[in-house]
Amino acid sequence: MIFNSYSHPNRAAFVSVSDALQLMLDFGSFVVVLISLVVELIKFF
Repeated sequence: MIFNSYSHPNRAAFVSVSDALQLMLDFGSFVVVLISLVVELIKFF
């Protein structure tokens, strides 16, 4: 089965643009917190 995005020009998106941006920002902030936690643990030990 071939998924071609051009075969259905009027198809609905899976998520809205605002939801996608919010998800990216949430994931980015999670990654920043995770990296800062690792840095603090390295400085602690």
